[in-house]
Amino acid sequence: SRAEQSSEQYSEEDWGNLVKKKSFFLDFNTDIKADLLSAFLNIDSSSIKELSGVYKIIILPWEDVNNNVIFYITDGQRINKYTLPITSKDMSRDDYQKIFDNLEQSDQRQYCTINGLDPAKKTDTYSSVGQDIFFARGSMFNDYYTLYSYVPDSLKIKTSNIKEIDALENSLLDDEKDFYDFAVSSYDNSIVMKDMNNTYRIHNDGLLEYKYVSAADDQEKLQVSKAFQNAVDFISKIKQLVQGNGIVLSGIDTDSKDYVEFTFDYMVNNVPVVADYGLTGNDGQVLHNAITVRATSSRVINAWCILKKFDTGTITDKYNVNFPDFLSNQFKDYKNLANDKKFFIRNVNISYVILSAGDKQTLQPEWVIYASDGKYFEIPARKKGGD
Repeated sequence: SRAEQSSEQYSEEDWGNLVKKKSFFLDFNTDIKADLLSAFLNIDSSSIKELSGVYKIIILPWEDVNNNVIFYITDGQRINKYTLPITSKDMSRDDYQKIFDNLEQSDQRQYCTINGLDPAKKTDTYSSVGQDIFFARGSMFNDYYTLYSYVPDSLKIKTSNIKEIDALENSLLDDEKDFYDFAVSSYDNSIVMKDMNNTYRIHNDGLLEYKYVSAADDQEKLQVSKAFQNAVDFISKIKQLVQGNGIVLSGIDTDSKDYVEFTFDYMVNNVPVVADYGLTGNDGQVLHNAITVRATSSRVINAWCILKKFDTGTITDKYNVNFPDFLSNQFKDYKNLANDKKFFIRNVNISYVILSAGDKQTLQPEWVIYASDGKYFEIPARKKGGD
């Protein structure tokens, strides 16, 4: 039967109270728009037209005294509440309980939210933190490898070596390579491949820039699902240049009427690899993700891809991942943030960060803070026994 639904304005406090209940919590890290969600689920978008998108979901199997499961879905602005009757074909409450018990037993870490902390232990800093941010409790330390990033050998070609040039062109251009001109820039020694409408430029530090240069307007209505498919098709080309890196969708920006911007991060050893990578000659533009793709319903029009491969160190070091301790001790040292009354932490992750600093880099875990105004801040995680 069709789920009963209601909608209410998003409230940080209300959402925080929901999160701390016994529930299942799903965080997509970005607002998945309705037409893209329908493409993922292979269903008619009209069946979910009441949703603008899905950002986070809370499932409460034990909330209703009747035989119902309660879902709360937010797109980041509003909350939709759904009441779904449990039928004989559905999971029972016992089934949900078994999953819950298994997760509790298998997960070595217990998690809580700011809203679930003892009020007596809260400080003023906590008022600037989203109440649905999860953080580990219990042991303060977790093991992390040092990562070593470098430009893939496939990009370090000798322009006199025809086989190396062919291999690179085959990776990016496939059977269209005969229509492209190949050159090395006299300005910065970057590799340039272009035809009348498309330009690929690969810099020495592994940055790939793509631009569709045709002046023709795209008349087709902008659809997120079609734009996403074009972005995925583009990434399937470049993935050959960074074999072994996991790639995850981290953001969808639909603010522009001309294109959809998708961002992707690498995932190494189950830890995100993000970026703080300034682009020269682009009005101070900074890449905060490994891959950024702008696409329309017809094609990709721009892309920036930081092509890196990663080696993992042989041993791990212990780093302090206790979020309350971070706020109380380390974060307060950043007085320009801690004392800013308008500063609000929308999300926070332990990640590795790629910098625009040449070929090889040594990466260690950092706190990456996502502020409500869209800004990013990186603060090195403290190693056990370190400063």
